[in-house]
Amino acid sequence: MKQLRALVEENTIPAPIEEQRRGYMARELVQCTLPHSNPKGVLTHKRVDGNLTLSITGHPEIGLPYGTIPRLLMLWVTSEAMRTQDRKLALGNSLSHFLREVGLSPETGRGKRGDAKRLRDQMVRLFRSRISFEYSHQTATGEGMGWVDMSVAPKGYLWWDFNQPEATTLFESWIELSEDFYKAITSNAVPVNLTMAGKLKRSPLALDLFVWTTYRLYRMKEGQQITVSLADLHEQFGTEYNRSDNFRAALSGAIEKVKAAWPAAPLELSPRGLKLTGIPPRQLPVQPENASLFTVRSRTGLFDLTAKDLITASKHSHGWDVRAMRRDWEKWCKAEGITPEKPLGHFISFLKRHVKLNGKAN
Repeated sequence: MKQLRALVEENTIPAPIEEQRRGYMARELVQCTLPHSNPKGVLTHKRVDGNLTLSITGHPEIGLPYGTIPRLLMLWVTSEAMRTQDRKLALGNSLSHFLREVGLSPETGRGKRGDAKRLRDQMVRLFRSRISFEYSHQTATGEGMGWVDMSVAPKGYLWWDFNQPEATTLFESWIELSEDFYKAITSNAVPVNLTMAGKLKRSPLALDLFVWTTYRLYRMKEGQQITVSLADLHEQFGTEYNRSDNFRAALSGAIEKVKAAWPAAPLELSPRGLKLTGIPPRQLPVQPENASLFTVRSRTGLFDLTAKDLITASKHSHGWDVRAMRRDWEKWCKAEGITPEKPLGHFISFLKRHVKLNGKAN
C-alpha cells in the first residue's frame, strides 16, 4: 500500500477512483453555465457556446437558481443518476449526510445564512426550474435548429428540520427527474473530481472553470495547446460582467483558485485569452473509466454499457424502456450464466428478440 501511494504521489500511476471521488456533470452545463449571482427580477437566463444555447427559466414565484450551490447540486444529481440509472433519486437519510454529499458544511445549517438554509432555497429554485438546450446548424445551402425543453424535477417531496440537522429528516425526501432531463444529463456526462470541486464551493466562476478545463483536457492530446478568447469565455461564463476588463480580472482570480485546488492545472491567461496545454492522461483530475469519457456502470456491475451504447440500443427498442430492458437483460444473462464478449451487440440482439416476441410498445 505504501509503495502504491508513493507511485501515485509521483504521478507514475493515476490515483484510485476511491481517492479521486469520481462524480459527473452534464456536458451542456459544463459548456454553458448557471447564473453566478442572484438575477433579481429576471426569470430567464441564457448562455451561449458556439452552436449551443442554454436557457433556464425559473418558477415565477421562486426565481432562478444561482451561485455555487446549484452547481454542486447538479454534480450530485448527475452523479446519482449515473450511479443508479434511475430518474427517482433519494436524498439521503439525514440533512447532514446530504450536505456532505454536495460538499457543504452540516455544522452551519441552523442560521439564516447557514448552508442548510441556502441549500433549501437553491434546491427548490433548481428542481422547480425549466431548462432548454438549443442547437443550431448552418451550411452553405441551408440552416437548421433543434431543441429540447425540459422540466428538471416535475415530481418530488422535500422535508427539513433546521433544529435537528442530524435527525433523519431527509429520509423520505426524493425527486423524480423528467425523462428528457434525465436522458440529457446522463447521455454525455463529464467525469469530475469531487474532492477538488468541493474546494471551490465558494466561487461559482472558479467551479465552472475547473469543470470546463477538465472537460477540455479530456479531449486534448499531450502537449497540444489551444487559446480560447475572452469574448467566447464571457459568453459561456461571465455574462453578468458588463465590462471585459472586469471579467478578465474575475477570470484571473478564478484561475488562482483553481490552481490552489489543483496545482497542476495547465491554465495561463494571455493577452489573446485563456491558454490550455494538454497533459498526460495520468495527470488528469480524475481518470475516465475504461479509457472512455462516457462510461456508465451497470447496477450489478456485470456488464459495461456506455450512455452512447444505450442511445444506440434505443434505436432497436421500438418504444420499450431501454433502461428497464437493460436490467431484464442482465438478470437473464445472470440466470443463464452468460457473460457476453460484446455486451452492446448481445443487448441489441436481446432487444430485437423481445420486440419480435412481444411486439412494439408504441
